[in-house]
Amino acid sequence: MIQRGMGRLRTASILAHVGLLAGCLAIGCGASMGTSSSPEAPPATVLDHRAGSSSAGPRDFDYTVVVENGDLMGGDAVRMVHAPLADAIAVLEQPDALWNVMPRVASMTLIQGAGDDQLIEIRHSVGPIEGGYTMRIVWQRLDAREATVWFWVDTSRPRDLKFAWGTFRLIPFGPRDTLLAYQVRIELFPGIVKWLFSGRILRAALTVPDRARALIESRAPLLPHR
Repeated sequence: MIQRGMGRLRTASILAHVGLLAGCLAIGCGASMGTSSSPEAPPATVLDHRAGSSSAGPRDFDYTVVVENGDLMGGDAVRMVHAPLADAIAVLEQPDALWNVMPRVASMTLIQGAGDDQLIEIRHSVGPIEGGYTMRIVWQRLDAREATVWFWVDTSRPRDLKFAWGTFRLIPFGPRDTLLAYQVRIELFPGIVKWLFSGRILRAALTVPDRARALIESRAPLLPHR
């Protein structure tokens, strides 16, 4: 079992599957965001997160695209982070970073693997409601050019969502900034959770980049000189 402030899991990789709160984190996550769907052309709603300043700046790159197509829902999000790539990774690897980015984590258990390839069981709780899944997480580094995390639900193990997958990428943008790109797709089991809370689960999934950015920007200036 992994407790707050303990363990050396690849926290940055775990951040991505915060989007997989399906069936567990529906309560209190806000209103639904979405549109009607068609198999031929999955709908997309673009949510502009720019500050509205008259002068262009790094925040002008921020956007979120919400996609719903039949039983599949998810989205793509981009955020500009005011920290170099190395600092962003260093912050996200801190032992307690996971607990600051993932809401309502009840427990995490490393099932197998180590380093950049791990299988982790994750459980979430909201009051009396609890659920979880097991996630395969693979971290890929391309020197100082990019860091990418691939994640997907292990469907051979007990789970409270049908399937989910996605990526979490950190890309340098000049010497002082990092582009954070997040993608997630989720499919819920039919039932009351999907009927009542799918929109709120999707909204929770798409808060991950903002949570990660806030943590990085608050802690990067405190890192020792690299």
